[in-house]
Amino acid sequence: MTRPQLYAIYGLVVIQQCFASSVHIVARNVVTHLDASFVVLVRSGLAALIFLIFLLFRRKHTPVRFDRHDVPIWLLLGLTNVVGSQWLFATGLKYTIPPNAALAYAMTPAFVLIIAIVVFRHQFTLPKLWGIALAFLGVLLVLFEKGLDFKSDYFIGNVIEFWAAFSWAVYSIVGQKMALKYDALSSATVGMISGLLLYVPLYLAGEFLGLVHVEYTAVSMSDWLQLAYMAAFATCASFFLWFYAMTKLEAGKVAVFMNLQPVLTTLFTIIIWGTVPSTMFFVGGAIVIVGVWLTQRGARVINPEIVDKREWVRENG
Repeated sequence: MTRPQLYAIYGLVVIQQCFASSVHIVARNVVTHLDASFVVLVRSGLAALIFLIFLLFRRKHTPVRFDRHDVPIWLLLGLTNVVGSQWLFATGLKYTIPPNAALAYAMTPAFVLIIAIVVFRHQFTLPKLWGIALAFLGVLLVLFEKGLDFKSDYFIGNVIEFWAAFSWAVYSIVGQKMALKYDALSSATVGMISGLLLYVPLYLAGEFLGLVHVEYTAVSMSDWLQLAYMAAFATCASFFLWFYAMTKLEAGKVAVFMNLQPVLTTLFTIIIWGTVPSTMFFVGGAIVIVGVWLTQRGARVINPEIVDKREWVRENG
């Protein structure tokens, strides 16, 4: 891979992070008056439809044959995407602020490294362990910036976003394998559809039990437009670019760009709402970024031109 090609991929990931960062603002705006479960249903439903249309159009020219033995992996991809990351993300935003959610997602590279070490037995170095420790320290500073009130909405929201980020890390690792075996569009599409199939029964059960409260006639045009944006750009475009980058670079190398989310989200928050996060947020955020930088030293690059993708997947778990 030439340097210009590498920079081009980096540029695409930066664009992807702009989409991903904007969803923190838009989602926070809609979950303040719409049920988070409904927001996830519409977002994932529209995204699945858009992905499916593109995939069917593409398959006319480049057919893709799916291995039925990968069904459990597709289900895991859907579970960690829609049921895990998206639902937890939307629910957490009801209680915390967008920059804090973005900071939690900045932990993704550290989570990816932990999973690689624990599950796939990848080698680790002392600087990487220090990096993980620093990253968690930074997150803890933000989690407890308002004291040790474990029952406060603010703390609960931060914890939920923390687990949403962990779910996204699992999704990224599993998704990379599928993207390497198939392609970015196929992986994003099947992962979204499988997640929707798992989520719809849970949503309907929530409505039946009275856990989901939605006044469908009260959903405004502005709400629908924001939900459409979340589906088309913050999900479809973002997920496709993410998976595409995953087919070119190692998961940790791509995940490190998640560090941009707290910066971009904070910038968007200041521009749109005029709200500046606390000093502790900036202190904790800086520590997280330094910690994640340490975990990424020496990350490898996947070069599809010289490395067989299936062989790479087999060697890397």
